[in-house]
Amino acid sequence: MHEELVEANLITYNAAITACERGGQWLLALELLSKMPAARFTADVISYGSCISACGHEGQWPLALQLLSEMLARKISANVITCSACISACEKHGRWQEVLEVLSHMRVVTVRPNTITLNSAISVYEKAGEWPRALELLAEMPKAKLTRDTISFNASISACAAASEWRMALELLSVGMPAAGVAVNVISYNAAIAACDGAGVWQIAMQLFADMPSVRIRPDAVSFNSFLSACEAGGCWQLALALLRDMPSSAIEADTISYNSCILTCARSGQWEWGLHLLFHMSDVRVSHDVISFTTAMSGCDGASGWETAARLFQLMLASSVEANVITFNTCISLCATAGQWPMAMHLLSEMTSGRILADELSFNAAISASEKGARWELALLLMSQMAASGIAPDAVSFNACISACARAGLWPLALHLLKEMPSLAIQADAFSFSAGLNACAGAGQWLLALQLFSEIPRAHVQVDTISFSAAITAVERASHWQWAVQLLSQLPSSQISADVVLLTSCISACRRGGQWQQALLLLREMPAARVAPNLPSYNAGISACELGGYWELALQLLAEVEEAATPDVISFNASISACQKAGQWRWVLKLLQQMQSAQVQADVISYSAGVRACDQGGCWQLLLRFLEELQAASGGKEDLAAFLLRWQEDDLPMVRGFRI
Repeated sequence: MHEELVEANLITYNAAITACERGGQWLLALELLSKMPAARFTADVISYGSCISACGHEGQWPLALQLLSEMLARKISANVITCSACISACEKHGRWQEVLEVLSHMRVVTVRPNTITLNSAISVYEKAGEWPRALELLAEMPKAKLTRDTISFNASISACAAASEWRMALELLSVGMPAAGVAVNVISYNAAIAACDGAGVWQIAMQLFADMPSVRIRPDAVSFNSFLSACEAGGCWQLALALLRDMPSSAIEADTISYNSCILTCARSGQWEWGLHLLFHMSDVRVSHDVISFTTAMSGCDGASGWETAARLFQLMLASSVEANVITFNTCISLCATAGQWPMAMHLLSEMTSGRILADELSFNAAISASEKGARWELALLLMSQMAASGIAPDAVSFNACISACARAGLWPLALHLLKEMPSLAIQADAFSFSAGLNACAGAGQWLLALQLFSEIPRAHVQVDTISFSAAITAVERASHWQWAVQLLSQLPSSQISADVVLLTSCISACRRGGQWQQALLLLREMPAARVAPNLPSYNAGISACELGGYWELALQLLAEVEEAATPDVISFNASISACQKAGQWRWVLKLLQQMQSAQVQADVISYSAGVRACDQGGCWQLLLRFLEELQAASGGKEDLAAFLLRWQEDDLPMVRGFRI
């Protein structure tokens, strides 16, 4: 009779604990468990199992594991239900190492796991990114005489997807599941599509989506959204728009995720107007916006006025009661930086710091970059000091922008000081840092300092790049030291750097400035052999070299090449005109002036001055008078005709026929 009473009371306690578990009352379940010894009842596997499940349901995985350990200490044999409850508790929080311990314990106490147990364990490995362990468990299931089901494979494919292991995901989908006689479902395909999308093989992701109807699987909202994500990776904005439009015909309603994916695809494909259209269309179809919707639309705003559009979207977002986050602010500040709109960048940064959003490294760096592009070097330095005061360590990007700001302002000593300060702050200078320093030296005519700085780049364990070479060559070019330019150019092969059009053009210009017109023309003619297509500045430097060397015919030939490859500018024509005028080819001068008019290139003082001289050489005094008038108009009335003619006589040029001062 006493035993029956004890049994009845134990059953009552267990029933109460189970009721607490089902009602989500994990604290009450633990309280009942703790009162059992005082009531002279010994908790059994059911008592502990119910408490472990109660804790697991509410995310209290540490308590679930503690209860399991307590069972072992009290020599209460755990069963598969208890262990599965522990694994399930750990699954929700990705505690894969703890799952390993539970599985190890099950082997020790010879508790045989079931399919549900191992499926939960595989899901834990999926969340933790431990895809090899997930596949190990999947492979062990047949050895343990456990039936693998759709959940087993789907969890394994999802584990591969989380790690972008698309090949393994496809093998499980197309080989593993059919071989095991397991039915593939929409979750299987969605996981495989996600794996391909995450790995950047968007074409295969699209093909999987297209294959779903052929295996009688109806795509769901997740399938469509995964396909839209693949469109973003492939830049297929038109396909994304078409799919979004056709979703209702498949009885699938586009949601916020669908629209956000499409907006991102349009933004990254340069179709920001379509992105804005989709953003506004969301309200029409009653799809709610979120911070991602607005931020993504802002990110696509490019062009000179892109920052203004982003600023208007920012205000619209706030008016829509959508709270901005740090990414939103950083996107807007970066757009302001690109446009050099430092006042707006500073306003946004101030809004962040005065609000609840903490500015991060990207926020400050974007604001510093805006200051640099806006020629506000003092502000750039102030922001970097504020950055450090906020507990955010400035990095190479911060210093590079400040060095560039100082270089633009001609403050080369300060620029070099910042460059030298970087190692003391454990900041590794990069190629951009040195290039900014070289540009500072070049702008101030400090070519010797530029060469010294260039020689320090390898010693700083920084790989010399094209930009560094270009900055160094520009420094010596501006000082007309053509020998150094050619020598630097000769170092390119040993640095494993291919010459580009900027480098070669700088070198051609250096030779021209140094009076080495033969070398300049040689470099220009060698560009195609170096697989570099000459651009307009290259041709202009070459034509100027022809003028210097008296090669007027070659100048005309180069001008003809420019007309085939690009649009000649006033520099191209003026250099050609000067070459012809100096060679006495006055007819060609007049013809080139006519070509300028046909090409809608505005002639300037240099053009008309050469025209006046050509008219004198050819005796075209009526045309000369017209050119003199146009010369005065081109100079804005600043060119006094009498003074011009006096200078002409002082240059030992013949007097204008029929014209008297």
